[in-house]
Amino acid sequence: MEVNRVTCSNYAAETIAIHEAIIFASHTHGKFAICTDSLSSLKSISNLTNDNFYTNSIRNLLIKNNNKIKLIWVPGHTKITGNEIADTVAKSAHNLPLITTPNILYPDILRHIKDIFNRRHQELYDRTTNWHNQKRLCKDYKTQTGSHEDVPRTYN
Repeated sequence: MEVNRVTCSNYAAETIAIHEAIIFASHTHGKFAICTDSLSSLKSISNLTNDNFYTNSIRNLLIKNNNKIKLIWVPGHTKITGNEIADTVAKSAHNLPLITTPNILYPDILRHIKDIFNRRHQELYDRTTNWHNQKRLCKDYKTQTGSHEDVPRTYN
């Protein structure tokens, strides 16, 4: 049985992770440097015309915690120990139970709807193709036997 899971893009997952790290840091004593290899997330956060929920919330939290929290880009896949550990944990999280968020990004919703549509379209096509093949087999059987009375019928 296939599980129909809503998943987010890597960009959305990275942005949400940054958001959660900032929330944690904002409620904890001390100064924090949050390192990420997601250049697309950092560019999105610095782009003031990007107004999705997470980027706006991140900008607001950074302004409120101006001298407490800094975001730092680190290059990915370059054997930086902390980043390699984070990548390993992220990959293993793929098999964990789904963590949901009340603020799903529009592109992720659109991708999920397209996936459902494509899967249902394929199922309909498969059923129609199967019906068409059965109809053709019945015609072939009738031609070979000269009768259609004893044509084996199969239905889904």
